[in-house]
Amino acid sequence: MAHTLAREEKPNGMRVNMIAPGLVDTDMGRKIVEATGGGTDIRKMEANMPFGFVCTPDDIAATATHLCSDDGRYITNQRITITGD
Repeated sequence: MAHTLAREEKPNGMRVNMIAPGLVDTDMGRKIVEATGGGTDIRKMEANMPFGFVCTPDDIAATATHLCSDDGRYITNQRITITGD
């Protein structure tokens, strides 16, 4: 849907992008870790993460802020995966 919307709205000056985060230190992220047998402490996952820490909501917000700023004015119809990979 986002790709279609991006193509449809480009002539109107609207940009549409998607952010696809991996594991994020949120209530949902902690529940996912617990449900998949990773224990109850999401921080124990940090050794397995690409940069040695679990992504935070601020990491996701920084990307969203960039996309909404003038610095992101030429970015549209993209899926931005935030997993550290």
